[in-house]
Amino acid sequence: LTIISEVFAQIAKAGLPEPTGYILSGTGGIHLYWIYAGVEAYKWRVDIWRNITTKLGKALTGGELWHVDWGASRDPARVMRMIGTYHGKSGRLTQGFVGGPFYSFAGLAQALNVSYKQPVQTVANSTVAVLPKRKTTVVVSQSGKGKVTGRHTIGQWWAKIYFHTLNHLRKTGVPEGKRDSTAFILYVALRHMKSSEEDAFQAILTLNDELIKLPQDQLIKYLSTARKTH
Repeated sequence: LTIISEVFAQIAKAGLPEPTGYILSGTGGIHLYWIYAGVEAYKWRVDIWRNITTKLGKALTGGELWHVDWGASRDPARVMRMIGTYHGKSGRLTQGFVGGPFYSFAGLAQALNVSYKQPVQTVANSTVAVLPKRKTTVVVSQSGKGKVTGRHTIGQWWAKIYFHTLNHLRKTGVPEGKRDSTAFILYVALRHMKSSEEDAFQAILTLNDELIKLPQDQLIKYLSTARKTH
């Protein structure tokens, strides 16, 4: 499985709201974006923004080849790499992939159960931090080499992950002890590919009978959270 699929599998398993998109930075990093309508960057909102990024970052536990870059993820003044530019040292193209929902700032906080309280009184000259409007990011640092080209939506990426995983598993089989995680990743991919949750669920039931071989009641129980949130 690719690092991108592992990151999105952790997002799905944690029940986080789906990112609006992500950027491959050209240095091996992945920048996840939850985009919302611009708001005034008063100090109390910056505090909420940091609580949001903390909640998102803590839900991602990392893997053998990646971890959350807390320095970049919690810095509201950080200028992130622009799509379509080339990294000076690596020569790689910075690519963007968009396909997820757009949010309001308050709605994103609510989706993460982050307290959203505006002070009753604010001073006219309240301190305003330099908060980039329309984005909340979590930066995933990873190792990786080679240029990547092309543009895809998140749905297309999930389709690529799905077919790559399926082809691999049909050759090697599903390892014992990884049947539940395999079912989870394939189901989340199907939810991004199918027109309805029911279609995705029927497809994973068929795959389970053919390939994964989990007891059906165990499969249904394991996917219950994903079925509610994706």
